[in-house]
Amino acid sequence: MGSLIAEDSDSIVELLAGSVYISSLSEDVSQNEARKALSNLFSKINLLGLPPSSVYDVNSLRISQASSNISSIWGPTYILTIDAVKDFSNYIGFWTKHQAFYFYKPKDVWLIYSIGATPPPITWRPKSSISAAKKPAAAPGKIDIYSEIKDNFTKCISAFLDKNTEGAVRYIEDPLKILKLQTTITKKELETTFKGYFDNLDFSGITISSLIYPGSIFLEHSDKFKAQIAAPVYLLTVKTKIDLSDRIPFWTRYQEYYFKEDQGTWKIFAIF
Repeated sequence: MGSLIAEDSDSIVELLAGSVYISSLSEDVSQNEARKALSNLFSKINLLGLPPSSVYDVNSLRISQASSNISSIWGPTYILTIDAVKDFSNYIGFWTKHQAFYFYKPKDVWLIYSIGATPPPITWRPKSSISAAKKPAAAPGKIDIYSEIKDNFTKCISAFLDKNTEGAVRYIEDPLKILKLQTTITKKELETTFKGYFDNLDFSGITISSLIYPGSIFLEHSDKFKAQIAAPVYLLTVKTKIDLSDRIPFWTRYQEYYFKEDQGTWKIFAIF
């Protein structure tokens, strides 16, 4: 979703497992065809700067595990469903209000192999992917905020799973607001809390992909703190697979992380 509102067709195409089956068309669409459709959309409609909630109803997002019949063919498969707010069907032929994306993991990355209400025929397989043309270098000083925030979030969670206290708090502002509990916690208190978790919890075998549903990370600009913070604030939302609320008080299945820039680094300053 972040790539869509950033009008980054190459990043979107990289999520496709080669060609993608479109159930409403009963045929597949190649990566080049998908890229052309996206380029056509971006040339007609300006999406830059729009929040994801203006394109999709983020509250309608659901992720479910596919049936055993599907998994027996594709391996572990997840279906992400979401309702569109905007109608782009005039530009993207397979765009519908109710959308479903089938994800599987052929190697080390979760990819989309089918879009639509029903899975592809049993004998269908994606055609080989075609590498996107090399992107031009970013202009000097230009920063991809969305990528940086997601990268910092990933580093923070990875460090937490590795029981690396210093790495986990590196991307967290001091103090951190815990909105669910209506309290704040200092960096020192957070380090002590994390060490307590690390001494009592076993994270062996848990990775980001096993902790977080694939494709559930969304990022958008937020006005929630505009009365207190003049600088831009971004909201990162994610759905987790594992419920740790009995051990981590502020843990929820649907999580919200608020980021703002602190001395050149995007950090989490509030969690809900």
